[in-house]
Amino acid sequence: GSANSSFSRAPSSYRHRLWINYQPIGARFIPFVWDEVLFDFREGFNENRLVAGLGVMLTPMMRLDLAYVLRSRD
Repeated sequence: GSANSSFSRAPSSYRHRLWINYQPIGARFIPFVWDEVLFDFREGFNENRLVAGLGVMLTPMMRLDLAYVLRSRD
């Protein structure tokens, strides 16, 4: 399996995501950035994902996100 699937099965793992976006009322384009840390308490740092992108409102209820992901693995 992938690193993601094996990580999610680990009983002693931790995942945290900090997400920041700017969306004024009525905005069509929404810039965002987030950072996600994956940590396995048995093995230590596992992975970090830093993402920057732009969301585009297609309809009032549908948003398309385009982003670049920088992934660091130990």
